[in-house]
Amino acid sequence: LKSGEGRFRWLHIRNGALNDAKEIADDLYGDVAWIMTKEETLESGLFGKRRNNFEFENRLGDLALIARSDVAFHDEYDKGPLELLCRHGSMTEAETKVPLIGYLAV
Repeated sequence: LKSGEGRFRWLHIRNGALNDAKEIADDLYGDVAWIMTKEETLESGLFGKRRNNFEFENRLGDLALIARSDVAFHDEYDKGPLELLCRHGSMTEAETKVPLIGYLAV
């Protein structure tokens, strides 16, 4: 099962298969994506300081595919246009730097 959006796709893994799934994802997508378990994303501060907000954490998948190149992980059940242009869900510099904010902060 998948959730998220094309540039930051969550995989929901059956019990006991997380390590195997991570190994397979690393082999398939490690050259174009950061592959992180839910726990790794939370511990890394990707969503800010960890607050043990179980309502939030329970909505996350088990394994994240976070695009680090010009790719998207499409899901046939996504609604709407799937073009890469204007899709922003990853942590690349182009997706996290907002020029206007940077200009105003100077």
